[in-house]
Amino acid sequence: MLKLKFNLGGQIHNAASNMVAKMSQNSFDKNIWKKAGHLLSRRTGHRSIVLGNKIFHIGGYGTQ
Repeated sequence: MLKLKFNLGGQIHNAASNMVAKMSQNSFDKNIWKKAGHLLSRRTGHRSIVLGNKIFHIGGYGTQ
């Protein structure tokens, strides 16, 4: 099974970000992230939940 980690939004230099980054299982021990796209809007302080093949962002700050 392929394992991935994603970073979805958050803060960069004290500002909300819309960047999406991913890390493949082969990079876990090296802490290597690759840019994978952008959220539709900047989000920080939220939680992300995977349901099926969709990711939902709940709460936090930013626009919808």
